[in-house]
Amino acid sequence: LVTVKLGNLQIRVLATPPFTKEIGEKVKLHFNVNKVHLFDKNTERSLLLN
Repeated sequence: LVTVKLGNLQIRVLATPPFTKEIGEKVKLHFNVNKVHLFDKNTERSLLLN
């Protein structure tokens, strides 16, 4: 599990091994939209389900 900063946002992503970046190093992100899960930080409820 990797925390990525995008401006003021922080996103936690499950990285595919082998993941060998250093803290502070820039990375490129690619999302499989069929596997994305978004949750509210405070309530932990899904942002994609009604």
